[in-house]
Amino acid sequence: NGITLFMIDTSSPGIRSGLLDTMASDGQCEVTLEKARASSGSVLGRVDEGWVIVKESLNHAAVAECALMIGATQRLFEMTIDYVKERVAYGSPIGRFQVVQHQCVDMAIDIEAARHMTHQAAWRISQNLLCAREVSMAKALVSEGCDRVCRQGCHLHGALGFTEMHDTQLYFRRVKAAAYSFGDATFHQQL
Repeated sequence: NGITLFMIDTSSPGIRSGLLDTMASDGQCEVTLEKARASSGSVLGRVDEGWVIVKESLNHAAVAECALMIGATQRLFEMTIDYVKERVAYGSPIGRFQVVQHQCVDMAIDIEAARHMTHQAAWRISQNLLCAREVSMAKALVSEGCDRVCRQGCHLHGALGFTEMHDTQLYFRRVKAAAYSFGDATFHQQL
């Protein structure tokens, strides 16, 4: 009639894990269960009532991913601002060009909107209020907004922004991977 969750030691017989090679280089593991056993004492919550815990955990995880994306995006934005102040083209720092200034303002707006929505969702969780709507709104907005900021930041860095010699690509890859974790923007827009 439902699902049941168990807490099992990863060193138990029948459980294997191995590090995955991911786009974000973020240390995810694959866990394989083969004839693994769990005792009745390892039930998390109640038998057949695990979905409540899963839904709550997914809300917490989605908001945590939002915070991760905002932090990475904020850092990439700061790097971009520093870069456009120093990079000279046509005898002037590119940050003096109006189009670059407008792009940087758009980046700042996306970051602040993402931060506000994430704070709202986290606050609702912390107050034990209904939060599914706010979590979905935050995850959708943050996923799309942070992606735009990271793309623009890499673009403003020019070719340097896409090389492994520069950290912009690392932040971009982390944000891209986090956007798909615990439901991407499309998934959350449908809830």
